[in-house]
This record gives sequence, C-alpha cells and structure tokens, in this order.
Amino acid sequence: MNVLEFFIQQKNIVNKYLLPQGKEWIYEIYLPRERKQIPFETSNLLYDLFEYLDMSKVGAFDLCFSNVITETDDFFKIGFRDSDSICIDKVTGEVKFISEDDIILYSLAGSLSEYLEIYGVLSNYDIRGFLGHIYSQEDRDIVLSQCKRVLINPQYFKFYESSFKLQ
Repeated sequence: MNVLEFFIQQKNIVNKYLLPQGKEWIYEIYLPRERKQIPFETSNLLYDLFEYLDMSKVGAFDLCFSNVITETDDFFKIGFRDSDSICIDKVTGEVKFISEDDIILYSLAGSLSEYLEIYGVLSNYDIRGFLGHIYSQEDRDIVLSQCKRVLINPQYFKFYESSFKLQ
C-alpha cells in the first residue's frame, strides 16, 4: 500500500457513512488532510506519509498517528496509544507497540504498508461505534478475521486477538 492508496482507502471508509448534522468532525478522525497533492508513486512510504498527509488528528481503535516522525536508536515513532508508542523497527521494518520504557508490548504488522491496510479495517470498525452501533461478538470476530487475512503471519495476531476478545 502506498500513500495514495491509504488516502483513498480512508476516504472510501468515511464516504460509506452519512454522518448526522453536527458530527462531521468524525471524518477528521479517519481521513487525514492532504498537505499537498499526493503523487501516484512515492519513494519512501514512511517519510512520504507524513510529508503528503497531516496525520495529527487521525486515529482508529485508540491507535493514533503523531504529526511527525520521532527517531530513536532503534525505532521510528509514528504514533501512540495513551503513553505507549507505535513504532517502526529500524532493523526489521515491523510495526510495533512499545511502552514508554521501549519494551515491546506487541508486534502489530510486518511492515508499514501492512499496518496501513489494517488501519483501514480498524477505521471501518471504529467509525460505526461513533455512529451508535453496538458491537456484538460476531462483529468483533469478523473484524479479527479481516485483520488476520491482511496480516497472514500469526506472530502479529496477538494484539488484535486480545483487543477483539469477548468483552
């Protein structure tokens, strides 16, 4: 998935739902604003994502993007959930969820491209909650199945399995 495909994916998600008057702000949570026109092809997904899109208000399933990339010795930090960070491992390219102390809590996806695709699944699920949908376990099972279809590798399932378990 490239920057343009991600933008179109998110735009298609918000366009599926007719928001009640006064609730248009919900669109901003799922659809990043374009900083400048996105070319058909970009050279570096990580940097281009933040160059072409304003990700500062984008969040789904409490996984939020930062406005800028923060670099550490081991990671590119691209987002957060509470006080923990969503990062790209510099060695493996995997997207990981790490604590404030840089302890790996979960591996979320094998690549940023894969994570952006999963983000669409999570956004589609999440926006329905804003519109008053009460989730059943069947809904959660369907979304978990969609996540697994995108991720393929079981080593990335743990976060999603724990998130969509019976509540």
